[in-house]
Amino acid sequence: MNLLKQYFDTPKVPLAFYYTPYVAVHVVMFFTLVNDGASAFKWIWTILTFLLGSYTYAWLSDYMLYTSQNGFVRYIFMKSMIFRRDFGNVVKTTHTANKQDRVFKIEGNRVREDNMTYVKRTFFSIAINVVVKFFLAFLLYPIFIISIFIHPIIIKKYKEVVARQEQNGVQQ
Repeated sequence: MNLLKQYFDTPKVPLAFYYTPYVAVHVVMFFTLVNDGASAFKWIWTILTFLLGSYTYAWLSDYMLYTSQNGFVRYIFMKSMIFRRDFGNVVKTTHTANKQDRVFKIEGNRVREDNMTYVKRTFFSIAINVVVKFFLAFLLYPIFIISIFIHPIIIKKYKEVVARQEQNGVQQ
């Protein structure tokens, strides 16, 4: 019982914390299970890996985002942008960046800025990002499974890093 308590000894966080791209991957897996008429064992295995893996991978990704400075590693472990709290800010920033290359259209004898082009560019760049994150999640599915087994190590390291940073903050 102590081992189980130790495994799940993490701070309380909102449920949205556990949303990762693997939720979408598992939705696709569930549809596949329904289509294939999968056995009860396969269903139980998929549900268990989904629940446990979502829990452990969310903490692994948070740890990696907290400690890594590598942009590619951070992108891999970043939450899907659609479900981020600051999604509105992401859309605004993307729209602003897309407006830097101004586009004009001619209507009759007037030249006007083509705002619809900026909206299309923003939508397209966000859609591409979502699709890339989804395919990366499928490719890196072994990391999701491995996170189940290395979770106690990750949480221990995470707590050490946080304690060290709090100690350094007090000393300064």
